[in-house]
Amino acid sequence: MDGEWPEQFNDLYNWLVLGYPGGDNQVIQQNLGAEVNGLPGAAANMGNNTNAAAADQGNGEGHHPDEKRRLELSRRTGLSPTQVQIWFQNRRNSGKGYDVRGCKGGKTLEKYISTKAKSKAQKKETEEFQEENDRLQAEKQALMSAMQNKICFICRGEDTPERQRLYAENVMLKDAHMRIADFLKSVSGGRLQVINHTVVDTHAPLTLTAPNPVMIPDEGVARDNPETGGDTLVIQHVACAMEEFKVLVGLGAPLWSLAEGGEVEVIDYKEYMKMMFPNERHEMEFCAEATRKTGIISCTATDLVGILMNADWWSQTFPGIVASATTSKIITPGDSGDGLVQLMSAELRVLSPRVPVRKINFIRRCQKIAENIWAVVDVSVDGIRDQAAGLNDGAPSTYTACRLQPSGCHIQELNNGHCQVTWIVNMVHDEATVPPLHHPLFRSGWALGACRWIASLQRRCDYIASLHTNPVLTLNTRSGGAAPITPEGRKSVLEVAHRMTLKFYEAICGPGTQPWTSVDERRGSCGVGAERFEVDVRVVTFPVGTGATVLRATTTVWLPGTPAQQVFNYLCDGDRRTEWDIGANRTSTIRQEGCFGTGQLDGNSVSLLRTIASNGAYGKLILQESCIDASCMVLAYAQIDDQTIQDVINGTNTSFSLLPSGVVVLPDGNAEPGAPPTSAMCSSSSSASHRSNSGSLVSIMYQTLLSGQPPEHLFKAVAENVGNLLCQAIDKIKSGVHANVVLAA
Repeated sequence: MDGEWPEQFNDLYNWLVLGYPGGDNQVIQQNLGAEVNGLPGAAANMGNNTNAAAADQGNGEGHHPDEKRRLELSRRTGLSPTQVQIWFQNRRNSGKGYDVRGCKGGKTLEKYISTKAKSKAQKKETEEFQEENDRLQAEKQALMSAMQNKICFICRGEDTPERQRLYAENVMLKDAHMRIADFLKSVSGGRLQVINHTVVDTHAPLTLTAPNPVMIPDEGVARDNPETGGDTLVIQHVACAMEEFKVLVGLGAPLWSLAEGGEVEVIDYKEYMKMMFPNERHEMEFCAEATRKTGIISCTATDLVGILMNADWWSQTFPGIVASATTSKIITPGDSGDGLVQLMSAELRVLSPRVPVRKINFIRRCQKIAENIWAVVDVSVDGIRDQAAGLNDGAPSTYTACRLQPSGCHIQELNNGHCQVTWIVNMVHDEATVPPLHHPLFRSGWALGACRWIASLQRRCDYIASLHTNPVLTLNTRSGGAAPITPEGRKSVLEVAHRMTLKFYEAICGPGTQPWTSVDERRGSCGVGAERFEVDVRVVTFPVGTGATVLRATTTVWLPGTPAQQVFNYLCDGDRRTEWDIGANRTSTIRQEGCFGTGQLDGNSVSLLRTIASNGAYGKLILQESCIDASCMVLAYAQIDDQTIQDVINGTNTSFSLLPSGVVVLPDGNAEPGAPPTSAMCSSSSSASHRSNSGSLVSIMYQTLLSGQPPEHLFKAVAENVGNLLCQAIDKIKSGVHANVVLAA
C-alpha cells in the first residue's frame, strides 16, 4: 500500500532505527551521508535476504535504476531520490567484497553505521569544545593583558590618573547624594525627598520618631523663584547640613564617646551611619574622621560669629590651619550674621613639609538658634555647584582630596565675656595623599580635627588679650643695662614676630607662589652601627628681589615613643641652643635680651636672643616666637640687627621682611601601648588622643640668603653641605631627648 513500509522491509526498518540509539530518525534525515541515509533506503528497497542481493548482482539494471525507478522507490520507502541513488551506489560496491548485511571483514552493517555516527558526533562535539576553548583562551589573554597593561576591560581605555580621579570623585558624589536624600527623608518625615536630583516638598505632615527630633523650618528650604534662581539647591544642601549638625551637637552616647585620655570626643562611625542612613549599606572609600571638642573661649559669641563669617578674619584667627580663605559669593544675606549663607574656598594646612595643602570648596551658614546661642555650619559643595545654575563665579568645581561633611561650631554666650564653643569636624579625605607616618596624626584628629581648632582658637584669643596688657618690660643693652619698653614698642615687636611666624608657616608647608629654580632631594645618614639612621632632606632655591636667591632646606623625622613636649622643652633650652641650631656657632653661647609673654600657657612668648662668641664678641640678635598648645608646637626665628629692632621699638620702621627658620613638633597621633587600634573604616572613632607618652613628628626648616643664583655644580655642593648640617641637627636632637629610634617621615 502506498505510503506504508512494505512488510518485506520490516527488518530493514528495524535495522534503520536500531542503528541509532533512541530511534531518532530525524538525525539521520539531517545527514545525507552515504553511510547513513543511503544504506537504510537501499535496504528497504532490496529486502533483507542474501538471495535478493545475489539477484541484484546479476542484474546490472538493478544497480542502475533510472530516474522513474528511483522516484517510485522513493515514494514507496519514504526516502528521498538522492538517498535511493546513494544506496544503489553502495550496493554496486558490495560486489567488491562487501556483504549485503555488513561490511568487509564480517562486521555487521548496524555496527558500521553506529560507529560512523558516533565518530561524526564525537567530531562535532570536539569541534564545539575547540571553539569554546579558543574563546576562553582569547578571553583569558585579554584579561591578562588588561592586568599587566592597566587597561580598563569594560571601556578598553588606559587606567590613567585622571580616570582614577574621576572614579574617586564619582564615589564621593554618590555618597553625598545618598546622604542628602536619606537625611532629608529622615528629618522631614518624608516631606522632603530627592527625585531626579531635585529636592521635592511633598507637603506631608512632619512626624519624627528619631531621638532629639528636629524639623527643617520653611524658611530653611528654598523654593524655586526668580530671586533664588540656581541657588536653590545650594540653600537646600546647607539647610540639611545645619539640621544634621544640630543632631550631632545634641546627642551623646552611643554616638559619641571620649577617646583614650578624655581630651576629645570621637564618633562611632558605624552608629553614625546607622542613625543617619538606616536603610543604606555603606562602604567607605575614603578615610573618615569625626571629632568633637568643647572649650571655653575668652571672647563673646557675637565676636566669634563675626570672625567666622569673615574670610580674612577667619584666616587670621587660625593662621596655623587656614593658609588662605576667600568668599566667592554671598548666597543669602543675613541679619547681623543670622541667616547668612556664603560660598567659600579655603586651603587648610598641617605644619609639615610632607603634607600637601588641602583645598576645599564649601558653604558656610550662620543661624541664631536661640537667645545667646549660635550655630555656624560648613559643608562641602563639590559636585553640587555644576547642578546649581547661577554659581558661575569662577570658583573651581573639581574633585578635592578633602571634603567636609556637616561640621562647624555651636556657640553659647556666657555672662563673663566668654563663650562656650562645641566644635565638630566631620571630614573625609583621600589618605593616599598623606605620607604613611602621618596617617595616625590625621586619624586621631590632631591634624585638622576639633581639638586642633579649639586649641588654636584658645591660643589666638590669649594672644589678642596679651596685646591689651601693659606689663613693665625692659630690654638688655650691650652695656649691660636695661632699657624700658613702652606698651606701643612691645606691641610693635609682637606684630613683627607674628609676621615672621606667618612667613615660616608659608615656607614650611610648601612652595606657595614661588617657582623653584633648583631642587635637590637627598638622603643623608647619621650615627654608626646600631645608632645609625637616615634622613630625607629637600633643598630648593628661588630668586628674590634683584640678584638674590633664597636657599631653603627641610626635613621631617619621626621619634616614636618620644613625647612632643619633651622635644620642645629641649629646643627652648637656651643653654643647649647651639647644639642643634645650624645657624649658630657651636662655640658661642645664647643670651636672652628680652621676653614678652603671648598667652597663659608657659612657652607662648616672643623673645630677643643674642649670640655671644667665645671671645666675648656680640653677634646679631635673634627674634624668636614660640607657640604652643596641645595640638602643635612651633619655634620660629630669624636674625635681626640692633638698629632694626630699635626702630621697631620706637615705631619708626615695621615694614621690613625677615627670612625665618624654625622647628615644628607635632604629636604623632599614636595611642599609648594597650590602647585600642584604629578602626577598619579609618574613622577616628577608636584612635587615641594626644598622650604624654606618644611619639612626635619633628620638622626642621633652614633658610639663608645667597648672593645670586649659584651654578648647578656649586648648588649641588651647597645642597650637600646644608643637608649634612640638618642631619647633624637631627642627631643632636635625638641625643638631647634620649630618643631610641629616628625614622625619616
